[in-house]
Amino acid sequence: MTDDHRVLMTRPACPHCSSLDVQVAWRGEVPIELLDVVENSDWVTIDNTSLTDESYDLECLECGYRHLVLDDDDDDDDEDDEVASAGSADLKAIGSFGVVTRKTPAELNSELNGVDGRLFSAPLADRQLGWLLLQDVNDAVRNPDGHTVEVRPSLWGGSAEYSMVATAHGLGRFVSRTDLFRVAEACKESEDWMPLFIATYAWGAGRTNVGPTRFEKMLAFGTAEIAASLRTAVDVLQTKGSVAAFSALSLRGLPGLDVPNVRIPGFGPAFFTKFLYFAARPLAVKDDQPLILDRRVADSLRRRTTEILRDRPWVSPEGLAAWAWPVGGWSAHRYQAYLRYAAAATRRMREVSAEWPDRTDPIEVALFTWRDGQP
Repeated sequence: MTDDHRVLMTRPACPHCSSLDVQVAWRGEVPIELLDVVENSDWVTIDNTSLTDESYDLECLECGYRHLVLDDDDDDDDEDDEVASAGSADLKAIGSFGVVTRKTPAELNSELNGVDGRLFSAPLADRQLGWLLLQDVNDAVRNPDGHTVEVRPSLWGGSAEYSMVATAHGLGRFVSRTDLFRVAEACKESEDWMPLFIATYAWGAGRTNVGPTRFEKMLAFGTAEIAASLRTAVDVLQTKGSVAAFSALSLRGLPGLDVPNVRIPGFGPAFFTKFLYFAARPLAVKDDQPLILDRRVADSLRRRTTEILRDRPWVSPEGLAAWAWPVGGWSAHRYQAYLRYAAAATRRMREVSAEWPDRTDPIEVALFTWRDGQP
């Protein structure tokens, strides 16, 4: 076993941008639990507990950050500090291991397509299907528009901004999806999407003490700049669809997709997919309805993917599923896969029950509801 195997993994996160899409090269002897995998593949996902800072060299596929481990007998602290922040051009001359080979986003997406195919062919376990069938017609799962959240903007520093929106649009302490669809209708009429931006952020934050930093970072981008970005994203949503709109607001768009990038700092996928979801209703976006993707939804997708990979003994089902559905930083490719999954799950439900709603957001609410592996 040589020491130059390239291993793709979801851990550790990039120390610069926190992305989980990093590529690493294992330093020294490959851990025994990875031998079979590394011999049969050039990538693998493993748990963070197997790693130390001295065991791998890392390159972030999102921001380009690179970290190269130095020789064990090199105790020059100054040089070690320099490596941690060195640019990619500097790394070629530092240490003894070499620079990690980068895979293109298209190559990574191609490898994930095989995993997705298995998921789409069996989107729901029998216990999940049974649980869905037992949901009352008025429950939030079968009637997502009634899904209501308590909003406490004082916990994230947006009291003044939200108060103005709430007063103008009749929002109370408890806000339903129906309420936000009403805000979206008004925004379409006025061509000003800032109220929906603030309202969906408030709805997403709910009563969570997320602190004011993220909200302040977004507002620091500038109100006019935010408004312009939102208008462009909505235009892309209406003309090119959900995945294109995701790409426009994301750092990680779909390769080959020609859309403007109008990313708003601090406005990540867990929040901007909420904005897109509510904006789509008055725009009559039907064929490619956007859905909310957050950590809880991804957790449920990861658990289901792990289950369907159990018959592949040459890979780690948990690790491969974690690579497909990380805890955050999702790309447009993963968003596209999520929308396809929801469509496949909806078709499966309607095969079993003609009364199941012919829309995909009930699956999103179910994924959000299923926590800790239940059902």
